[in-house]
Amino acid sequence: MYAILLYTTLVWGPIGNALYAPDSVLPLTPAAYQAIRHTLRAKDQPFVVLDAHGRVDRPAINRQTSRSPTFQALKTLVNDTLVVEVTISNDYLYRNTHDSIRHGSLVAVYTNELTDATQYMLQYTAAQLKNMGFRDEIRASGPSGITLLPGGERDVKGDGKGSVNGHIVVVLSSDLIERDAARKLAHEAYGHALFFILRKNPNHAEDKARGGNQELEDQIRSSIEETERNYDRAKSSCSKTTKRNH
Repeated sequence: MYAILLYTTLVWGPIGNALYAPDSVLPLTPAAYQAIRHTLRAKDQPFVVLDAHGRVDRPAINRQTSRSPTFQALKTLVNDTLVVEVTISNDYLYRNTHDSIRHGSLVAVYTNELTDATQYMLQYTAAQLKNMGFRDEIRASGPSGITLLPGGERDVKGDGKGSVNGHIVVVLSSDLIERDAARKLAHEAYGHALFFILRKNPNHAEDKARGGNQELEDQIRSSIEETERNYDRAKSSCSKTTKRNH
């Protein structure tokens, strides 16, 4: 019925010994809550508030009938019977295939793809490398997010990692900038977590021999694209409002 989140004190600080109802989305840090809101359209964000237990409030989100796919995905997670924890940290706990609890780590390293290429592909000019597809922009690389699913350690199609407390646990790297944290949240929560709740295959296809999971890839791509639009529009609107006030 109720679960005591004692394990979280090992990684995310003293939030154990608190009782949470077995439903809704539970951001474990203020930054995690903001990452959730940043995936949404500005007009939908006011309906995503926290209840007295720190969970996304179900009655509040259910009052909005937005057709936004990211909002609908979040709404589905909130109304499910499983807890979906969201946190921002470079460390996490998981259960492995031997039923042992282990520590995992995340990282996001920001580099300019084109600049890096010029340093180890000296036979080409920057213009040639750019024509070859290397992008002149700063991007994050590395394992910067993970979704730990109940029983994931027993899923032969997955990565052999499961959540340690029976909840869905979404972890985002603390190295990510605000916009990328929202993008990664869309990938993990509105892709892997949502598909698990909908009883669809939540795993990427690890190799072609296993066959693809195009439905998941399409869901992740569209969720990230909408999140980018929502984030950029909200920031643009905020910037214009600030300028008018000055």
